[in-house]
Amino acid sequence: MNNPKTIAITGASRGLGLVMTRDFLAAGDVVYALVRNNGKELPSLLSQFPGTLVLVPCDVGSTESVNRAAEAVKARTDHLDMLINNAGVNFDLGHLVDYTQTDFDKMDKTFNINVAGVMRVVKAFDPLLREGSWSFAISSGAGSIGRNPATEVEIAYRVSKAALNMAFRLYSNTIHKRKVRTLLIDPGWMRTDMGGPRATCDPEENGRLIVDLLASANTLSEDVLFVDFHGKEVPW
Repeated sequence: MNNPKTIAITGASRGLGLVMTRDFLAAGDVVYALVRNNGKELPSLLSQFPGTLVLVPCDVGSTESVNRAAEAVKARTDHLDMLINNAGVNFDLGHLVDYTQTDFDKMDKTFNINVAGVMRVVKAFDPLLREGSWSFAISSGAGSIGRNPATEVEIAYRVSKAALNMAFRLYSNTIHKRKVRTLLIDPGWMRTDMGGPRATCDPEENGRLIVDLLASANTLSEDVLFVDFHGKEVPW
């Protein structure tokens, strides 16, 4: 085993988070799975990897829960090689309506998870990031202003991902001074609970590509901050 990494992943109980958790464990890495619930597959993974998988309760929608999770991880390790912000929601899945039919009073729930949730995590886990560490966030091509010609869209989700991109860019500007690198990733439209059955990408396949991308992220230019699952730069 060569240089096992210490990794924390939010939303690790299903979808892309679960795929990444499995793949990193199989590579010999230590994974802190930050989850609201353990789901169906994490318990069996725990029996397979009892020394390298740690389940940590964490609801990214709650500052108190995120802070407790950070303290639990700090009690077991003094650093993270990777912090992967994967947890996200799309409460408007399939609601292909324009702004005239969107209930904007409900947008705060989406922003609380997709934007504030990520920033809660990076703030709470900041002491575990050191020179050479990586802080990642799963964004979406749906949050790219430069390539969004659609009109009938899931507005709350798309706007939240655009806001996440800005928040993470501001965070990157600060933490870069400590030589901690950051990256936003568009994982593709995957057939997960959030992506829905009409999605065009297989989560297992894209998950493996993203794991490979994260493992080789040091080869990316330092001025590249937003890429797709192939490592190709995505317009803001």
